[in-house]
Amino acid sequence: EAPETSGETPLTLVGEARTGEGEALSEYFMEAVDLYLDWETGEGALVGGGGFHAFAVEGDTPTITGFYAGQREAFDVMAALSTGVYAAAERSNNQIDLVQVTDGNIAPEASFTVGSLSEVAAADGRLYVATYNGELLTYDVSNLRAPNKVHSTGGLSNPWDLIVHGDRGYVADAALGVVVVDLSDPDAPAVGAAVETAASPQRVSVDGDTLFAAVGSAGVQAFSLADPDAPEPLWTMDYGAAVIDVHASGG
Repeated sequence: EAPETSGETPLTLVGEARTGEGEALSEYFMEAVDLYLDWETGEGALVGGGGFHAFAVEGDTPTITGFYAGQREAFDVMAALSTGVYAAAERSNNQIDLVQVTDGNIAPEASFTVGSLSEVAAADGRLYVATYNGELLTYDVSNLRAPNKVHSTGGLSNPWDLIVHGDRGYVADAALGVVVVDLSDPDAPAVGAAVETAASPQRVSVDGDTLFAAVGSAGVQAFSLADPDAPEPLWTMDYGAAVIDVHASGG
């Protein structure tokens, strides 16, 4: 059963950091479009129309610790490969940069291009890349300076988001719905069944055995992952406006 909404925001601003302030940072930051935070270490990174920024959180206070411009001082999506190691991707030039952050110092290790780049996700030394031409590509990035494509497969159509949950991947595909990917062999992912959604999914998130999809004008749709290969629709909540992103954690 869909939860009820109170109409009030449960969020309270407790701290903030301004990009574009301090030495060696971007001169501007128009927008932050993707973010990662390691809750255990308090270290993270964000990307957007201003490049790649590393930050650290102590208590309620975030601090920008470093900046990497990349080729055009803009990135669209990112994935954490391991602690302090990230893949930052820019769709307009189909480029992925692998960067390492150490005490705020950001060192680019490698750059490579992927045609029709859409989304990236990472697990166990592998970088998975979904493309707008319907492919899912696998790169071995255990050696940051020598990324190696080890597999490619079709089966997607118009992927907007890609996440890894255990030995399964889930793709928000605007044309197909939620697509399941078997990652039990990390070097040879197998694209499986697609589950129809209430509207075109744009983002997905997993919490426990429930998958949540942002389905645009239809709101948020929840699926049971009791069978991880066959998500079962549970409920859909209409927010009265288009939902373009979703994240669930800790219930």
